[in-house]
Amino acid sequence: MLESSSESKDESSEELKSGLNRSALKSTAGEKERSDGSEERKIELWGEKYALEYLKKKFSDKYPQGELVATESGFAIFLAGKNIVEVHWVNKIGDKGEAYDLKVVENGNPEYIEVKSSKPAGNKNLVKLYGWQWKFASTMGEKFHIYRVYNAGTPRARLADIANPTQLWQQGNLRVDSVYIRVDK
Repeated sequence: MLESSSESKDESSEELKSGLNRSALKSTAGEKERSDGSEERKIELWGEKYALEYLKKKFSDKYPQGELVATESGFAIFLAGKNIVEVHWVNKIGDKGEAYDLKVVENGNPEYIEVKSSKPAGNKNLVKLYGWQWKFASTMGEKFHIYRVYNAGTPRARLADIANPTQLWQQGNLRVDSVYIRVDK
């Protein structure tokens, strides 16, 4: 399995269970509007919520004196009256067509996270990125992450942070299995 070199690279289920609010992973009315009802879509939503809860724990641990405040699309952390962290779940209500699911702004520095989830029986080694997402990842470089959520929808869920996937690919540490080529006449 590919893992990033960032400090949050791979968290076991046990480590995350202790800090994640599992009840927050249940659907809300606004999120149901987004769901098309398919099992795949439910897994995607669950994984995105799991990643959001992971980030809450990560930043709450990083800024223990900070005040965590829920926002319409995620959360913010304030420290001494200053907004230190903002996390936006971009597609919470409906798909906005962005190349990422979560936007994190820490001390004014943005990062973008695309969440890819699979259930226990799902294909654990492949994730699908569209060409425009790969282009965005390439443009953003170290500011782009793929959060890979394994065993989504179960207590055994875990998250791997794949930071800067285009660089990992260039270094030979990530393999692209399929490529679609568009020929314009």
